[in-house]
Amino acid sequence: MSLIRNSGNIKIKANKLKVPKIIQRLFKTGGVLAYKNLKRSKKKYRTTVISITISIFIFITMSTFVNNMFDFTSGYYKSPDYNIKVNFAKENLEQIIALDDIEEYFLLYETKGYNLNIYDLDKVKLQEFLKLEEDENDEYKKADHIGVQIIGLDDETFKKYTKKIEVPYEKTKDTGILIDTCDYYENDEIVTGRMYSYEVGDIISGKYSEDDTKSSKEMNIKVGAVTDIKPYGIENYYYYGGYLIVDMENFKDIEFELSLITINSKNPNSLEENIEKINTDIRVTNIEEQIKQERAMGIVVKIFLYGFLGVITLIGVTNIFNTITSNMELRQKEFAALKSIGMTKKEFNRMVNLETIFYGTKSLCYGIVLGLLRNIGII
Repeated sequence: MSLIRNSGNIKIKANKLKVPKIIQRLFKTGGVLAYKNLKRSKKKYRTTVISITISIFIFITMSTFVNNMFDFTSGYYKSPDYNIKVNFAKENLEQIIALDDIEEYFLLYETKGYNLNIYDLDKVKLQEFLKLEEDENDEYKKADHIGVQIIGLDDETFKKYTKKIEVPYEKTKDTGILIDTCDYYENDEIVTGRMYSYEVGDIISGKYSEDDTKSSKEMNIKVGAVTDIKPYGIENYYYYGGYLIVDMENFKDIEFELSLITINSKNPNSLEENIEKINTDIRVTNIEEQIKQERAMGIVVKIFLYGFLGVITLIGVTNIFNTITSNMELRQKEFAALKSIGMTKKEFNRMVNLETIFYGTKSLCYGIVLGLLRNIGII
């Protein structure tokens, strides 16, 4: 009778053992016993629930980290519309574009000198980009202008670019296409927005100088389009003042010089060798080969991380199994008492299975909630 009552280990009032009606209806007597067991032995089950919750939390956190990392890298290393990029080739342009194996090429020019400096700071929506420069006293003073980098495209490349961003060439050929998308912090979160308040049809007024020896001159460029798509070759580049893309054929008063050539080749390895034979000072980047190497490295990292995740999962499962087994062993006297008063094997198994479902569900809820809170940065 002393074992059946188990009064030495369990002290609880009868009114705390009330069972919800839904459990009585769904699970009958076995569910009632299982639920009351959880209520009567809170300390034992608390350890089990915490252990399983931690295992679920770690699994969710690690799997989300691995998936997010590979989603990011797969987006960063996706193949562009070209597979060869050439720098420092302005003296050998004609020789390079005359080579075999070239299906399509794009030319990108930069200004030979300064950017277009905007002094109308009311047009700057994000004032934090007017970074203050240090003076001799290590104090900060506000900048009086912000520079937009002017990128020139030859006529044919500009046509292809306008087609890519889906704007009419005829309406934009004598204007500038503004790229001012930027990331900034707002309430401790990274937000993507626009830097300027210029819209299509507005005039960007500023000062431009070709070099240090010439005085700056006023320049007005009409905004023909606003986009977040960068020209070929600078997709992963970032300039704090944004970009203004122009058709250099219609801006003769700006001096441009060739910055890079992007080429789509049917045989990039052979083309790379032929370009290097023309001039050893030319820098050639084989994008296709680079992507292959990065993807191969990604596979190695993926195997390692998924293997690590598998070990974490195995440890979690083993931990859950050991916790449940230990809990069952500690309750041998209780089980013996239940069987001694006539509980059949079928009823006993049903009770134990229902107990497992109850604290498993509770642990799953806690683990999922904690995992989601961790993934969104709350904890």
